[in-house]
Formats: sequence, structure tokens, C-alpha cells
Amino acid sequence: MENKNYKYLKYAIGEIILVVIGILIALQINNWNENKHENKRREILMTELRKDFLFNKEQLDYVYNGIHESMTSSKKIIDMFPITEETNLDSLSLLLSKGNVFSWYTFNPRNGTVNSLINTSSFEIIDNQELRTLLVGWEDAVSDYSEDEILANEFLANQLNPFTFKNFDYDFDFNNSKNDLSVLQNLEFENLIKERHNTLRYIVEAGDRNDYIVLKDIINRVLELTSKNNN
Repeated sequence: MENKNYKYLKYAIGEIILVVIGILIALQINNWNENKHENKRREILMTELRKDFLFNKEQLDYVYNGIHESMTSSKKIIDMFPITEETNLDSLSLLLSKGNVFSWYTFNPRNGTVNSLINTSSFEIIDNQELRTLLVGWEDAVSDYSEDEILANEFLANQLNPFTFKNFDYDFDFNNSKNDLSVLQNLEFENLIKERHNTLRYIVEAGDRNDYIVLKDIINRVLELTSKNNN
């Protein structure tokens, strides 16, 4: 009887061990499947993030080039001051009409993936702490940069444009007798062009850590961290 009980006990222990091993294997397989699924989701998110920030980089570059051209043209006009009878009005007309001085630029980033990540549990999938920090700070960086843009665009819309619409034709054709060329010699015209230059310069040239540089650095670093070499 004791021998039978011993054999039964060995059999029961063996069964328990097999069950435990089976459970552990099942858990391991489940964990492996979850990790595989999570890695796939992370890969998809990294791809979408990279697409968005490639778009953001392209648009920021476009906005920067336009603002820089406007700023350069306004500086050329400033260098012509004071306007006199000896001033080459054809050159001035060309700068005013073709120099992008009156162009309106706004950076409109694509934030769909960032917003989706931050507002859902998917954000936990990102295991790179630096990338998480950059994404959390992205909205504030865009907002800070936009404040400078808004100031520049409001000055253009509320002060410079009304002045030019009142005194010059749309194409700045100074051969048109309806233009009031006398205002070219006014301090108001000079100050308006100088202020236009300053509002544009402040966006892109206000030191190494101005809002534009911060935005550009975030975009470039996100693109680095979402490249396949870093995944």
C-alpha cells in the first residue's frame, strides 16, 4: 500500500510539474505575441511620426525661405533710404512688387500622430525617453514660434498693407499717376519698412535659441530618433 501511494504521489507531482511547465510555456508564448504586437505598433507609430515630421520640416523650410526673402528685400529697401529724386524707382518698385515684402507666411504643422499618442495609452509604447520628451514639448514649441509669426502678420495686415493700399497701386507701378510718390520720402514709410524687417528678422535670426531654432532642432532630432537605424 505504501509503495502504491508513493507511486501515486510521484505521478501526481509529475502531473503538477507538467501543468506548471505548460502554463509557463503558454505565458511565454503570450508574452512573445504581445511583444511582437507591441513592436509592430511601435514600428507603425514611428513610421507615421516620421511622415508627419518630414512634412513639418518641408513646410518649416518653405516658411523660412519665404520669410528670409521678405526680410532680405526689406533690408535692400532700407539701404535705399532716404528716397530722393536720384533713387532708382524701378529698383524700388521691383523690390516692393516682386521681393516678397508683403507675403504672408504661416507654419501649419501636421500634429495628428503626436496628438493621438499623447492623448491615448499608445504613448507608453514609445520606449525612448528623449523622443517622449520632445513630443510632449512639441505643442509648446509650435505655440511659442507662432506668437512671433502672428505679430509679424498682424503688423503686415493692420499697418503696412493699409498704408500701401492707400498710397500705391497693387503692382507698385510708379508710372501710374494715381500713385502718391511723395510718401516715399516720409518717415512713416521708412519706419513701416524698418519695422516689417524687424518683425521678420526676429522670427529667424533672434539668437541661437530663438523659437525658430528650437522648432527646427526638435524636428531634426525627432527625424533622427524615428529613423530605422534608431528603432
